[in-house]
Amino acid sequence: MHRLVGRDDDLSACWHLLSTGRRLACVTGEPGAGKTGLLDALDAQARDAGWEVIRLRGRASERALPYAGVVELLAARQVHLGPDLRRRAAEVSADLVGPRPGQAPTSALALRLGILDWLADAATERPLMVVVDDQHWWDDSSWDVLSFVANRLAGTSVAVLVATRALTSARGVEEADVVALAPLGLEQSLALLDTLELPLGPVARISVTDRARGNPLALREFARTAGSVTNPMDPDTRLGSLAASEPPAVPPKVEAAFAAELPGLPATTRRVLLLAAAGGADLPVLSRVVADPPESHRTRGGLARDLGPAEESGLISVVDGRVRFRHPLVRSTVYAQASTAERLAAHRDLADAYVDDPARGTWHRAAATTGPDDDLALELVRAAGAATGRGAHSEGARAMLRAAELSSRRADRESRMLEALVMLGQTGQLGRLQALSERVLAETDDPKVRALAAHRVAYAMAQSMRQTAALDALEGSLDELLRVEPESGWASLTTLASLTYQTGRGADRVRVWYDRYRRDAPPAPPPYDQVTRAAQAWIETALAPLSRAPQNLALVRETPPLDLELPGELLAPQEMMLGATAWLLDEPEVAMRRLEKSVELQRQGNAPGQLIQTLMALGQVQFDRAAFADAALTARTMIDLAEADNLGYYLLTGRELLARVTVVLGDPEVARSEALALLRAVDVGECAALEANLHVTLARASFTRGDLAAAYRYGRALFDRDGAPLHEHVSYRALGDLVAVAVRAGERDDVLGVVERARGQLEATTSPRFAVILQRALGLLAEGDEAEAYLELATSEPSAARWPFELAHARLGYGVWLRRRRRTAAARAQLALAQEAFARVGAITLAEAAAAELRAAGVSTEEASPSSWSELTAQERQIARLAAAGLTNREIGKRLFLSPRTVSTHLYHAFPKLGVTSRTQLRDVVERLSG
Repeated sequence: MHRLVGRDDDLSACWHLLSTGRRLACVTGEPGAGKTGLLDALDAQARDAGWEVIRLRGRASERALPYAGVVELLAARQVHLGPDLRRRAAEVSADLVGPRPGQAPTSALALRLGILDWLADAATERPLMVVVDDQHWWDDSSWDVLSFVANRLAGTSVAVLVATRALTSARGVEEADVVALAPLGLEQSLALLDTLELPLGPVARISVTDRARGNPLALREFARTAGSVTNPMDPDTRLGSLAASEPPAVPPKVEAAFAAELPGLPATTRRVLLLAAAGGADLPVLSRVVADPPESHRTRGGLARDLGPAEESGLISVVDGRVRFRHPLVRSTVYAQASTAERLAAHRDLADAYVDDPARGTWHRAAATTGPDDDLALELVRAAGAATGRGAHSEGARAMLRAAELSSRRADRESRMLEALVMLGQTGQLGRLQALSERVLAETDDPKVRALAAHRVAYAMAQSMRQTAALDALEGSLDELLRVEPESGWASLTTLASLTYQTGRGADRVRVWYDRYRRDAPPAPPPYDQVTRAAQAWIETALAPLSRAPQNLALVRETPPLDLELPGELLAPQEMMLGATAWLLDEPEVAMRRLEKSVELQRQGNAPGQLIQTLMALGQVQFDRAAFADAALTARTMIDLAEADNLGYYLLTGRELLARVTVVLGDPEVARSEALALLRAVDVGECAALEANLHVTLARASFTRGDLAAAYRYGRALFDRDGAPLHEHVSYRALGDLVAVAVRAGERDDVLGVVERARGQLEATTSPRFAVILQRALGLLAEGDEAEAYLELATSEPSAARWPFELAHARLGYGVWLRRRRRTAAARAQLALAQEAFARVGAITLAEAAAAELRAAGVSTEEASPSSWSELTAQERQIARLAAAGLTNREIGKRLFLSPRTVSTHLYHAFPKLGVTSRTQLRDVVERLSG
């Protein structure tokens, strides 16, 4: 190992990051900056401190192999693991290589949580560090898993150290602290040359440092090359060899320094190096090739003899049965220096040599093939299907795209490129998806292919928060879909309506298309027409979220279960669309029932893409019903699913929902910090619904902190100067809170126009919820008897109890109004109801505010001690309910995407809080406390 020079501060920074806080560090730097040397030093320091270390390295030849990195991680060859941990690792590895017949593949989230638990268990006795060098060469599926795990290490004894060539942190761990390796200074560069003990004179040393520009690898290689062309016993010769400004012995690039060493090696050695560089670094594989080389190379012990010169020159070493190049640039240089014919021959030889690894053999045949080959294309199609079946969508797309390139028939080529687009849509890699889409659109004139390609790109754009561009892309495909595949057209319209709701604009454009589809699209046969009708109800309501069309109210209330008529893959989205429509129609009970059913169906069907859409709507309903703990749990599940499946938009909406819940439950600082970070991540105007909810959260956080000016500023941002809402649905739901803050902040006159405009909109709707909100706002602005009439209406609306949070706010406002007019008895009644409601739903700060008003009204209040049930976390409550219902830990884990061990841990913490010692006792206690 090279001595580390000039990196003491970097070493200390990394060690601090790995041993505290998030336990995650990302080392970045250009090739040759010394990333591997720093990792070696940290590896040694960790072992000296008693840590276990799993050392991993990305390889360019394995980027197309699904989960290659994770399988290597689970092998954990360098650490001592007990039999149970080895068994669990072997089971996961076997599932990743290929699920057993009849066994459903592990979901993306369950896989990630399982590996997180496995690592945590592996670090029970000694801290564990996972080191990934050359992360940029890791296969995407493995990195998606490890980045998810790396973001959840706080509080464990596991740390992750990553080195990458990226300019910033690696994808998936963008918030990780980065240790960027800067070039060495002159003094440090000269110190490094001293460690090499090469016979370089003063001029040569300066020349080498000048050309290397602080790159440690360049310093070593330039020095090696300089020394190799001179007589080391002749100082004058050494001095003269580098005295000229551009001596031929010093190459202009580090790669050229490596290349200069290759011609001096025997041809047989260069051939073996090329095989290793092409992906055949395992000695058994190389032996199979070298065992039957051209006649001139057939000798006993040929492989060891052929590798010898490269080992002696230091270009390679053989470790654990693999050829390891001195630096990744050596590998790439060896490969680049070979001719096209030599590279093709190497891949053909390796394809034949990988007799026990068909996947690698297929990829080498693909690399060796220059023209159409339909049989090989079919092999790649099967490989792509196997990869995506295990959740490795990026590698599946790679295989499918190569299959398209090798297809002789145009129809096969286009259909396979479309399949690759679908697979890429699951990865979050928008750049790759857009490039492939542009290629598809450039190469085809088939309207169906063009329309479906546009649909996939629009979906990816929406996930990357480019909602406006997604809306435009979808709209551009609707005409062609209407003619060639109207079912997909309806799906696009449904997505388009969702985008319109999110952006808060484009409703008129979408409505034109909707009317055209209703007029021209052929009707679906029963019972599939029910799915279309559910889609239509969603489209109509999303385009006009303040409306309550009677036919849609009847549909969401009265449509019977179609469990026997529809397959599960259609029943779940039907229930989802009806439930989401019921949410916008302010039918919370119906929405909960249908959305919970859809969630159950989607969990059974392992459909994370649909599940997260349903959870987004379910979380909104839970928040509206003041089930804040449940909403927080839903938000966290959304965040986990979104990170597991690269769903950027849903990740932001999950984080927004959690921030909104957090401020209500009494942690304004955390909520404010998160909301500000999210607001910075969203382009203005791209997602008005998300922006508006973030302003609501920031207003509440500022109010809770006592900053009335900031609270009013954020709340007022929900409407423009003329009173038009930022987002019609979200902004008007916050109208009451805005007016309450405006009155307190002395801004009453400024909101008069906002409320007057809102009144014109909200009085036209039949929603009892908006009636409560509007009457509260009008009452807070009015005077005397008129104010009381409005506030009385707000608190006496017959169905207002369906929205306990809004009703409690209205009662608090009415109670304060009554108290200030010395109507103490009436004030106490309203304030007591408000305080009880806020306390019941966990809104601590608001409950305390209501209690303070009660004390001002002459009522002695005591701090309410939380019940044993409320002491449980949201996830502990959910697990306790399921355990009380008779489910096993494994069944609970499958339903909630948790490992059985995690379920057991939650129950271990819940039992003493509830005062029980068995599941039999748990059933009675849960029924009593959660009722």
